[in-house]
Amino acid sequence: SLAISSAIRARLKAHRPTRDVDVDIHASNRTIVLMGVVANETEKKAVERMVKGIKGVHAVESHLRVMKLPVR
Repeated sequence: SLAISSAIRARLKAHRPTRDVDVDIHASNRTIVLMGVVANETEKKAVERMVKGIKGVHAVESHLRVMKLPVR
């Protein structure tokens, strides 16, 4: 639903560790699907943990990928 997706986005923006995260959030029947690229594993875990802690969320499907830096 749009309401829960908006609530998740607001909560992510309100916390320093996830403030700059720009991921796609899809909600359906209390299941949240996260898609996109994050800067590192710490950021990925912070997003997943925060979303799992939101009231009304029963399940989180994370398709977040950690950005790969080119090897020189």
